[in-house]
This record gives sequence, structure tokens and C-alpha cells, in this order.
Amino acid sequence: MNLITNSKEPMTIKNGSLQYVAVNQAFLRLLSLPSDYPILGKTLDQLPTSLAYLSNRIHKQEELVMQHEEKFSSIVTHPVGDNNSLHALCFDSRPYYDDDGICAGTMLQVRPVDIFSPDSLLEGDVPKSLVYHVPSRIFTNAEWEAVFLISLKYSRKAMSRMLGTSLKAVEHRISRCLEKTGTTTGDELLEYCRRHNWDMYVPPRFLKPRFRLFKASTAMYSVDSSFRKQ
Repeated sequence: MNLITNSKEPMTIKNGSLQYVAVNQAFLRLLSLPSDYPILGKTLDQLPTSLAYLSNRIHKQEELVMQHEEKFSSIVTHPVGDNNSLHALCFDSRPYYDDDGICAGTMLQVRPVDIFSPDSLLEGDVPKSLVYHVPSRIFTNAEWEAVFLISLKYSRKAMSRMLGTSLKAVEHRISRCLEKTGTTTGDELLEYCRRHNWDMYVPPRFLKPRFRLFKASTAMYSVDSSFRKQ
């Protein structure tokens, strides 16, 4: 229990009936619940939180953990924080064993989604977490969107279609980014952003509520790549 209490990341333990038997303050903050909220003995669908409408999917994840006694994870893109901005979070569920070594429930840890690219491996970098707030005011929102799509290797025409604007407008945004950073190519622009730790920013335009469930060591389990409120 000390592991959960002392963790800075949201953590919980549930019993075989999917009821909370231990949670930490970080988890209550994630759900925007008061620090003294009586959560023990309740299931996710019984909580007054916006995450409750995902209860069927999260409960399915936990049932798979208990059935197979293996780790299952999901990537959840969901509004969090005071400003309700969309964040991508990884929900890691593991078996929780009692003193007799019997699986008695699940342990959940919620953490940021880390990105580790082949370039990072070659350059000796460590995984980085995605960033959801504008890291600098050097670019306008429209220019940040262009930078993001450049990092995904989108062509100018593909960017035009994605952004719903003219090719000329896309070229203008890119030119402004190059001018502001003193760079001359897209690769130089991306390197400039990496040096300033701006490379993990995801503009809100490209985030949508999603739930993706997968097993850590095998192929992804197809559960719903997107969802609507039930």
C-alpha cells in the first residue's frame, strides 16, 4: 500500500468485483474528486467523474488482467486538468495477488504517454512525454500545427488537405516558421524545436477522445479506436 500512497502517478487497487480498495491522492486529482471523497467500495461507473462513461471499457481491461493474469494497457485520450484539455494517458493494469499468491484483483498505474523514436535511439536520447500546452509563443497556433505536421513528414499538399486551407496558406505558415527560427529547411526547423524541447508538443486540433486497449507483449487487442459518450 505504501507504493500507492507514495507514488506521484495515479494508482489504484481493485478487488475481484472491480471495487476500489486503495487509491492515492493523485488518482483522485485525475478524476477531479475531493481529497476526502469516499471512493473505497465503489466501482468506476458509480463515481461522479467524466471518466465514468469509459467504465465498460476499463472494466473489460481489468477483467482481461484477472482472466489471463497478465498486464494489459490502454491509451486513453481524455480531458484532464483545470482547463479540461485533452491528454493522452497510459492506463497500465496488472494482476494484484493476495498473501496466498492468488490473483485477487488488479493494480492500476496511470502515466503519461512516452514517445521513443528511432532517431532518439541513435542519438542516445531518453523517451519523452507528449506536451499539451503551447511551449512557446514564438509561433501562432496555425504555425504550430504546421510544425507538427512537418514532424510527421506530411507533404505540403497533404498538410493543405489536413488543415482545410490552401497550399499557398500552408507555404506561408512554413515560411514564417523558418523566418522566425533562422532556418531554411523543414529538417533544420525540427532540429531547432528539438534543441528548445518543443518537439513533443501536440496541438489540440489533432487530439480526439480515444480508447485503445492492448496487451504489452503481443498484438493489439481491437477494442474501439474511438468512442462516444454512452
